[in-house]
Amino acid sequence: MGTDLYTELVKLCKSYNPDTRLVLYVAVCVLSEVPTSGAVKWERQLVSRCCKVRLEKSLLPSAVPPPLPPRRSSSDGADITRDMGDPDTLILTSLPGTSDMPTERARQVCLTNIQRELRQRGVSLRRQFPEVYRKLVAYAESVTEHFVPTTIYPKDGAGRSFMCIIMPDADPERLELVPEDNGRVTTVDVGVPTVPSS
Repeated sequence: MGTDLYTELVKLCKSYNPDTRLVLYVAVCVLSEVPTSGAVKWERQLVSRCCKVRLEKSLLPSAVPPPLPPRRSSSDGADITRDMGDPDTLILTSLPGTSDMPTERARQVCLTNIQRELRQRGVSLRRQFPEVYRKLVAYAESVTEHFVPTTIYPKDGAGRSFMCIIMPDADPERLELVPEDNGRVTTVDVGVPTVPSS
């Protein structure tokens, strides 16, 4: 595989939305006889291409509900399972086109605002979800680090469980999957320097 094709494939694999897209890599080996005198010689050439393809709508997650994960608890006792009825949902994302800050500054703002939003609800990301916090810090400290959207199920200050989706690198495809605000879903743009209290 050529360097340019490999770079493109890696880029596609890091940026596609697996809920709506599929990265397809196709390689075909072409054999051809080399005209020479004497013994027959064969030349082998590998032709490969990669692309991002939209999934058939019937295969999208909204058409088939995902299986429920096993019940387990985090270190603070927060129930992290989808089997919680219909919990309130907090979506922490950076909406495209709302900021013209340099990438380094924008990522620091995202980290600060994510922590602030959760702290206002009585959740310490650093203490209760240290692995998620570590990944967010790595994301904020490097312009090349990618943060995979993550869902956590913390408890607020009153002990009520809620679902929190953290996706600072929101792309239009992912935002299409965000449910409409129906009173139980709150979407906060963490990409702006000041986040109003909700």
